[in-house]
Amino acid sequence: MRNRHRVSIGGVGFDPLGDAEFAVHVCAALAAGVGGWATVPTLDVVARAMRDPAVRSGLASADLVLASGTPLWLAARLAGARLPAPDASTFIWAVLAAARSAGRSVYLLGGEPEIPGRREGAHRAASVVSFACPGVTIVGHASPRPDADGDSGELAAICAEIGDVAPDVVVVGLDVARQAWVAARLRRALPGTWFIGWPAAIRTMTDVPERTRGRVPPVGLTARLCRGALAERRSEPAGVDPSVLGEQPQHCARGVSDG
Repeated sequence: MRNRHRVSIGGVGFDPLGDAEFAVHVCAALAAGVGGWATVPTLDVVARAMRDPAVRSGLASADLVLASGTPLWLAARLAGARLPAPDASTFIWAVLAAARSAGRSVYLLGGEPEIPGRREGAHRAASVVSFACPGVTIVGHASPRPDADGDSGELAAICAEIGDVAPDVVVVGLDVARQAWVAARLRRALPGTWFIGWPAAIRTMTDVPERTRGRVPPVGLTARLCRGALAERRSEPAGVDPSVLGEQPQHCARGVSDG
C-alpha cells in the first residue's frame, strides 16, 4: 500500500503524511490484510542518499518514507511543496496508540543489548510502552548487537522468533540497511505485518541520552537540502518569497521514562 505522491528532497521521495495520517494509513492496511515497511530516515541517511544512488534506491523500496525535522520541512517549502515533518518519535507513538485501540500486537526490535546489571533496551522499552499505552499487546522484544547484520546468526534467529509470534506491527529500531533486511526476510511469511523503522525508536522510548539529542542539525546539510530543493523548483525565480516559508511546525515529542 504505497503512497505514490511523494515529495522529492535531495533525490529522496517522502510521503507527505503526519503522525495521525500515518497511523490511519497503517491501520487501514492492517484491516485489509496488507503489510508494509515504513521508514523514517535520519538526516545522515538523507545526506548519504544525496550522493549515493544505492542508498536512494534502498529508501525508494520502502512502502512509506516519512520525514522528520525542520530541515526537511523547510526544504520542502522552498521546493513549493508541503511536507509534514513532526518529531520522529510521534510516528512511533501514534502507531502504538492505534495498535492498542485496534487490538493489534506489537514486537519491539532494537536498542542496546543486555549488559550485566542492565536489561536490554527493547525489554525496558516494553515496560515503558506498557505503562504509556496500557492494554497494548507486546508479543516479544529483542536487542541485537550493533554489528549483527544479515550475515549473522543472531539477527536471523530474531527474525525466526518474530515469524513464530506473527505480530501485526514490528517497531524496528535499527539502521535503514538492517530495517530493509528484516522486512525483506519476513514479509513473505508475514504479508500482513507492518515494519516501522526508525534507528532511534527503542532508545528514545527508554530515554537513553544520545549524542545527537538536542543537537542543531548541521548547517551545511540544511543548506544542501535547501539548495537542492530550489534547484528542483525550476519554474521559480532564483529569489525566494519569504511568505512561502509560513510558520514552522510545532514539534510534539512524547517521552516517558520507566522510573
